[in-house]
Amino acid sequence: MKFMISIMASVLVVSFTCDTPKYKGTGNDSIANQESTRADPMTPPSPSPEPLSEEICIDRLAEIRVTSIKKGSAAAIPEYQSLLGNGCDHDGVRMAYGLALAGSDRFHEAVEQYRLVTKRNPRHWAAHWTLAQTLIIELGDFEEGLKETKRSRELDDLGDVGHLYDYYLGRAFEGMDKAQEALTHFRRFEKLQSKINKNDEKLIDTRKRIAKLEVTLENSGIRDAALVTARN
Repeated sequence: MKFMISIMASVLVVSFTCDTPKYKGTGNDSIANQESTRADPMTPPSPSPEPLSEEICIDRLAEIRVTSIKKGSAAAIPEYQSLLGNGCDHDGVRMAYGLALAGSDRFHEAVEQYRLVTKRNPRHWAAHWTLAQTLIIELGDFEEGLKETKRSRELDDLGDVGHLYDYYLGRAFEGMDKAQEALTHFRRFEKLQSKINKNDEKLIDTRKRIAKLEVTLENSGIRDAALVTARN
């Protein structure tokens, strides 16, 4: 990889060298010639560096991910930005950049990266799914999170672990104060996940939420019954 980068760097240097005007003369003559050349409107501008090839983009992406693991998400962020600035504007780079931002608690910026991917690639399941989770859990945008979760499920039902969607649907409905809908999805998730891993953190969290929602619905029912009695 380093060898490939050095080759690309050499190519760029050679390109710039070839396009640099050569000036003759010494002293004031040299300076005058330089000024004359720069002022000449017919002199073509120096070409911009060529964007990195897809192969090099992939290699750099892998290197930056290692940096993220070793040094943390914050250290990788400027490297992802540099990679994007060098023409590596691929979905994988955007997603990795978004994850690094999220890992640094920069959730709004992360969401924008996921949205960019879903906008240009509407069938990018991972972008919809990651966007949904971030919106629901980190930003509390339950309505959009609900839509993105449903869109994710349309693109990939996750097979045997498809009930994972129910956890996030439950969280979205709960955030929207739709207790009955939330309970429906939480109970579905609890039933299936308990067969897979009884110590799963989401399962433990789900049971707590179910208990709380059941109390909320029960109290709501009692209040409704009391109102009916009072009116009669």
